[in-house]
This record gives sequence, structure tokens and C-alpha cells, in this order.
Amino acid sequence: MEKHTIEHQGRVITFVIQRKNVKNINLRVCPDSSVIVSASKKFPYDFIEQFVCKKALWILKNIERFDQKRLLSRKIEYKSGDNIEYLGQLRRLSILRVHLKLT
Repeated sequence: MEKHTIEHQGRVITFVIQRKNVKNINLRVCPDSSVIVSASKKFPYDFIEQFVCKKALWILKNIERFDQKRLLSRKIEYKSGDNIEYLGQLRRLSILRVHLKLT
């Protein structure tokens, strides 16, 4: 695998080229935000680089989408006294422990 980078609108895109027995160039953005380009050995690097440059906006949009999903899926722990936004207003959180006794 070959690792390369390009710059598009001030942002760096790092991608890996996998040489495979394929007819076309395939581009994939993975959930970990890595970018993989599968291409035949007959495609020179310059051609692949131009292809990635043409798809740069699509790549950046999908990297951003995966980054947002990763941020939203993080486990958030709250403690008493934290400020949280609720219904558009900032509220101070108060956590009460309730012990139920079942008979």
C-alpha cells in the first residue's frame, strides 16, 4: 500500500493506494476517516492524484460526516452541578439518588 497526501482548500487529505486487479478506480472513505483508493497498476500516480483532487469535496464531506458520528456516539457522563442546555436554555443539573424499598 502506498500512502499519499494532497491539499485541497487548505485541508490535507491523506489517502492510501491499493493496487488491485480492478478495471476502474474505486474510492472509499472508511468510518475511521481513512481514504482508500483501489486502482490497477496500469493507472499512473498522476492520474490517481487528479481523480482524488476531483473528488476532494466529496471526500471532505464524508470525513466530516464520520467525525460528527464519532463525536455524537461518545459516551457522555454527567455529574451534579454540570451546566446543560435543555429546551434552548442553560440549566444546572442536579442529580438525586433515590432508593426504593420493595416489599
